[in-house]
Amino acid sequence: MTSEPSELLRELVSVIVQDDVRYVELTARAEPVSDPFEEPRFGLRVDVEDPDDRRQEDRLHVAFNIRVDISSEVGVMSVVARAEYHVPIEKADLLAKPVTMEFANHVAVMTLVPYLREALSDVSLRVFDQRIVMPMFKRGELWFSDEPEPASNDDDS
Repeated sequence: MTSEPSELLRELVSVIVQDDVRYVELTARAEPVSDPFEEPRFGLRVDVEDPDDRRQEDRLHVAFNIRVDISSEVGVMSVVARAEYHVPIEKADLLAKPVTMEFANHVAVMTLVPYLREALSDVSLRVFDQRIVMPMFKRGELWFSDEPEPASNDDDS
């Protein structure tokens, strides 16, 4: 599913500032899996800072975590990549859920997928002695609904 960017998304893109991109989870276990998944499983978590408990007076932070879980005959692997951003406090209304979900699907996915792809390739080669190559996604092929699943069990992510 894909849609054209809304005016609110365009406004958010014009004011949002990326602060960091990093991994918050890289795990792999080389042990046989009796019933592997057929396809990778993806999840999204969006963390919007509480305006009443913000770290900085003049801005509000938001983070997008995308998780991929792989299960194959040789083992299991999970990767979570996180992109952190901020907006000026006077634009905090742009971080409403519909706009952040739209940002996640139009922008954060394109930011984080290369990190997920690189981690899957690198860690799978090191742990499984074979490379897992994540396919390319066309715009809209990896799309998250308004009911995102947790991206990590880790409180720090």
